[in-house]
Amino acid sequence: MTLKFVNFTGSENFRKLVFRATNHTNKEVETLDLEFKFLDASEKVLKEMPFGGYSGKRIAAGDELESEHAAFFMTEGTKSVEATVSEIEFSDASQWKKTREQRPRLDGYCRKIYRSCRC
Repeated sequence: MTLKFVNFTGSENFRKLVFRATNHTNKEVETLDLEFKFLDASEKVLKEMPFGGYSGKRIAAGDELESEHAAFFMTEGTKSVEATVSEIEFSDASQWKKTREQRPRLDGYCRKIYRSCRC
């Protein structure tokens, strides 16, 4: 799975992120857990955090679609967003997960919000 940031939508008080998701696997994707990196104009990382994920329309093997995500906790000054997949659940109930070493470390603020996070 790859996710490419497309643009921001929504109002100034409720921003949303639009990504193009491409399924490179040979299975239909049902849900995704994501990790966001909020970047400034020079592509410096302002903040990293896990995101509950995508559970909209299923993504067929080899297919792509655009998805919209609420931009909760987006840092001021964010000009683009990088998303990576931390977990995939396929329609056949199988799963893929990033190893613990591949996951970003959470700062104290994120740990308070995501108490059940496995990061």
